[in-house]
Amino acid sequence: MFSINIPSVNLVKETDYCGIVSGKQTDKVADCKFHIFYGKLANAPLINECPVNLECNALHILNLGSHEMVVGQIEEVYVTDSCLTEGEPDVNKIKPFLWVIRPTDQYWNLGIPIGKAHDIGKQVKLVKE
Repeated sequence: MFSINIPSVNLVKETDYCGIVSGKQTDKVADCKFHIFYGKLANAPLINECPVNLECNALHILNLGSHEMVVGQIEEVYVTDSCLTEGEPDVNKIKPFLWVIRPTDQYWNLGIPIGKAHDIGKQVKLVKE
């Protein structure tokens, strides 16, 4: 079992800290003042300050030499109530960010919409419905 915690832009410092400091050397939860909770699976720690949390079961662990890749199945999704619009997750309220490695090695927040899903692709070739 494992968790995926999706931080918002207001947690960028803490997120970066967790990536550059080993948990063997310090208590990241205490350092970042995170509050942990457990959900349905009871063994995957979730970070209360993150607006989106996913509880997952590990299905496969693939050894890639320099690291391992874990393939999992999402069992439960938790979204902070303040990040919902009409009961659905709202990306504008969640405010997730991306790590853009090249060329900038910076964190970026999500930009403006660029096209309607399941529609913009019809501009390539007419799709019959």
